[in-house]
Amino acid sequence: MHRFFSFKKYSGLFFLFLIFLNQQVLFAQISDKEESIEQKIESIAEKLDNPEIDYTSLIEQLYYFQEHPINLNYATREELQQLYLLNDLEINSLLNHIEKNGKLLSIYELQTVDGFNLSTINKILPFVKVSEDFDSQDLSMKNLLSHGQNDITLREDQVLQKQKGYLPADSNSSPNSRYLGSPQKIHARYRYNYGNRISIGITAEKDEGEQFFKGTEKQGFDYYSAHFYLNNYKKIKALAIGDYQLSYGQGLVLWTGLAFDKTSDAISVKKNSLGIRPHTSVDENRFMRGIAATINLGMIEVTGFVSHKKIDGTALSRDTLTDNVNSVSYLQTSGYHNTLSLIADKHSVSQTVFGGNATYKTKKLSIGITSASTILGTDLTITPTYYNQFEFSSKSISTIGLDYNYAIRNLNFFGEAAASDNGGFT
Repeated sequence: MHRFFSFKKYSGLFFLFLIFLNQQVLFAQISDKEESIEQKIESIAEKLDNPEIDYTSLIEQLYYFQEHPINLNYATREELQQLYLLNDLEINSLLNHIEKNGKLLSIYELQTVDGFNLSTINKILPFVKVSEDFDSQDLSMKNLLSHGQNDITLREDQVLQKQKGYLPADSNSSPNSRYLGSPQKIHARYRYNYGNRISIGITAEKDEGEQFFKGTEKQGFDYYSAHFYLNNYKKIKALAIGDYQLSYGQGLVLWTGLAFDKTSDAISVKKNSLGIRPHTSVDENRFMRGIAATINLGMIEVTGFVSHKKIDGTALSRDTLTDNVNSVSYLQTSGYHNTLSLIADKHSVSQTVFGGNATYKTKKLSIGITSASTILGTDLTITPTYYNQFEFSSKSISTIGLDYNYAIRNLNFFGEAAASDNGGFT
């Protein structure tokens, strides 16, 4: 017996089903440019061993430069570093070529730049342009209203297969073997950009298995983030209020953003420190929350910052009267709060970080000194084993480091040394 499916009869349900599975199928199609970004992200991700890295910031950065390509004739070193596609030697070669021969006349002139081959040019081609015109970004109210860009993102993901954590618990099940919330992962974000001068954004996320507007999450999303970021205004090189990232030197003292090395898209083992950047991803741990500012004093840049937030910790002991955590044995970084034990450990430790950086810069040389102090609200007591015997285990720590970078011809010398008040040195 043959049965025929009436599309007309069930078309309404069919389209509702598609919307429920993935709204992006109905509202957008992946363009060639988007595929180019996906390929670059995949080539980076497959070379990294850390599955917890959130690539949202990098994806947003590449999308922004697609819509607003960097004008190579006026690009600064910092702007080129933000692409994460050129190493320092390639950046130096490009800047030296423009300084020696004048502004580029065409994008095809990149073939004459030392160290630039066809592969290098193809990597950056979607994100750069060559023009004689200087793109002015005056911070006038008229420009802010007429040339600013507003983006709203709503995303929902779900594994279709029924996972064990969502099945009804039986008598032999541990209370922590079942998730308390729904299997959907929901991400909502609003962001306003005015070029690379101003960024204002709010981000919210619910991970799979977490409750939503009920139980322990009556406020809705499990994670909220907000930021205001100002770039290159008079002597203020960068100002961040809210959630932000810091990266200096080679990361021995301060590094909360992305760092790519040993990949096909960033062949140098050297990390490019970008200073203060807004935190726009859904990474719930690798960021600062407070205020940070960098002042430009000519060849010297001075940065100060302070951060205070709650982080997750595995409780080792609790106050019997108040149930407050007295000490923790581990600082959690997963960001998941979907079981009873993970909810109990949520935001159980206060973390305060403050410090600063001073960097002397010329075209070829930069020397910087960075200091940071971290204070936890409870004692971190780690049981020493072979793999963690050198990890931090206390309530506070202060670190200071000296970094340098010197580029000449096809050579790039760089490094960083750091020492902490508990006797550590590297």
